[in-house]
Amino acid sequence: MSELYDKLKSGEITPAQYQKEMRKEQLKNLGFEREIDWRNAKAIDEGFESHMDKVNKRLQKQGYNGLADKQKQDAQKQGYKSHPDKIAIQNGLSGNTEYVRNKRHEQGINKPMNENPECSAYLGCYIGEPILEYIYNIIERKQYGNIGYDYLCNKNYKIDVKAVCLDTTKNRWEYHIYKNKVADYFLLLAFDNRHDLNLLHVWLFKGTTKIKNQMGNEKLNNKASFSIMNITRSLCDFYDYEKTYELEHSGKMDTIKQRIEEIKITQTEVLNSIVCIMC
Repeated sequence: MSELYDKLKSGEITPAQYQKEMRKEQLKNLGFEREIDWRNAKAIDEGFESHMDKVNKRLQKQGYNGLADKQKQDAQKQGYKSHPDKIAIQNGLSGNTEYVRNKRHEQGINKPMNENPECSAYLGCYIGEPILEYIYNIIERKQYGNIGYDYLCNKNYKIDVKAVCLDTTKNRWEYHIYKNKVADYFLLLAFDNRHDLNLLHVWLFKGTTKIKNQMGNEKLNNKASFSIMNITRSLCDFYDYEKTYELEHSGKMDTIKQRIEEIKITQTEVLNSIVCIMC
């Protein structure tokens, strides 16, 4: 103990670290490895099943369903969505979703989308969204997971980016719209496959664009999904919305394709050293 105290005096450890080590030694002398083991033993001596059982029953007398219920109510009173969100935000994160995602990355359960071409978000967020910056004057790129749209352009339009590869079994590109009425526009990118990532088509649709179907005309933002067949007739039907030729004429398409190649090279280096795990 004198050695530990000397470290405290010399500044090698903080007072908090000193207290923690002292507590470890106390628990060890009492025959416990962890604080929770000691708390559980104490609660059992008092007639409870465990320490958590003791806490929950005490809180139930105060009108709560248990600890989780109290934490949730306290967090919501402070303006947070939930207790996990509160803890994450207080630690500098956007919320519990980001915390869980980071943990899964650290533990190797998942890989970040920029390191995993098999991830469903890889095409849209890591490959697709940066392309938009070459087409429009973007004033704000929203955080991953933002509801309804990915970008805000200089005309204050909300733009949702959708990027998919050709479904060779059905010879079509299928985009999940999810009846999204938040976005003003949908930028639809069509690639050949995940390996080559050749950008074949770029379409821009207003959310209220009417799409012909067997039932008549239906607004795009009222559809759960939307498909474009890889056949001349279908491609001609949406010619007015295609931006591919405009981009090629302006020279922007070459810049976009170069950007995609740069991303692919980076991913090849990453994937050579890391085994790809499905999202």
